[in-house]
Amino acid sequence: MTISKLRIIQFIPEFIVSGGETMCANLCIGLKEKGHEVLAVSLFNYQSSLTELLNNKGIEIKYLNKKPGFDISIFGKIKKIIKEFKPDVIHTHLYILNYVMPIANNLGIKVKIHTVHSVASREQSSIRKKYAYYAYHYKNVKPIALSKEIQKTICEEYKLKEENVPIVFNGEDTNHIKKKEDYSFKTFNILHIGRFVELKNQLMIVEVIERLINEGLNIKMTFTGNYENDYGQKVREYVKERRLESAVVFKGIVNGIEKVFSEADIFVLPSKFEGMPMTIIEAMSAAMPIIASNVGGIKDMLTNDYNAILINPNKEELYKAIKELYFDIKKREFLGNNAYKEKDKYSRENMASAYESEYFKILKKGAEND
Repeated sequence: MTISKLRIIQFIPEFIVSGGETMCANLCIGLKEKGHEVLAVSLFNYQSSLTELLNNKGIEIKYLNKKPGFDISIFGKIKKIIKEFKPDVIHTHLYILNYVMPIANNLGIKVKIHTVHSVASREQSSIRKKYAYYAYHYKNVKPIALSKEIQKTICEEYKLKEENVPIVFNGEDTNHIKKKEDYSFKTFNILHIGRFVELKNQLMIVEVIERLINEGLNIKMTFTGNYENDYGQKVREYVKERRLESAVVFKGIVNGIEKVFSEADIFVLPSKFEGMPMTIIEAMSAAMPIIASNVGGIKDMLTNDYNAILINPNKEELYKAIKELYFDIKKREFLGNNAYKEKDKYSRENMASAYESEYFKILKKGAEND
């Protein structure tokens, strides 16, 4: 069997502007650039800068218009798409695994891949984890880990051997963000990118910024990401109550992240847990000094005091790290330049090549067993 061009469907719940969704969009583009035929399928009809990007790259997106809660019509729609497209590869992301894989199995799809985007114990609900266990052990669905740390959690959660859980780093277009050259500042601009949820620790960031401002440091804090939820409202109310509006800015979802990086002096991501954040890759591409939590896949991407300051996600450690970088231009430059040197490890092209390799390995193994 010789196949050089694959037909691939990437299934995602929706293309909100977040890490897993951004990775999926980049993978679609990377695979298309390598000559494969790619279809993206989204459960929901949400439109964003990611869907615009895919459209501009000539990648078709099919929207399933899923209703809230259990929607039995989704299974028929998925079956129709798979039968019409006749894919060589089915690749799922986030919680969509249990919608897609039973149909892929029934239709005889040989290459079935699921990327685990976070710590395995947290990625799926308890019911979905039971199906994932069944799919990995009995239906030849191959889980992919984003990092060594995530691989470890998958093996523990699903009782798998490491050799059965490949690692593929996330990838981004690492050339679209301008490299930082000047590490001096007039106002110290701190950047955070991420949707507003408690695990991202935005409220903790604001509390630390308030302490530093009260000590006389000239700081501006910029948040980008969707804040239209209860937690986002809580953070904004805190800023208003403490009269921090002049120092703390909420930009919401930003199309074209290049400008906010060009205005920043450091990037912070003190999350409680993470997979392999696309925002870290973007910060590395911008040669940003990075402060991030020593959790999940971050510890596989960054080395403390070499290309980042890695902290436990608490107020005291974040406070000390920001204050250290505020007063130390040489360290800012050292961390930023070292981060930039390693950005290409996380390029879109490398990610697409690694997944392509996994697809072909499974196809070859299937052909040998036929």
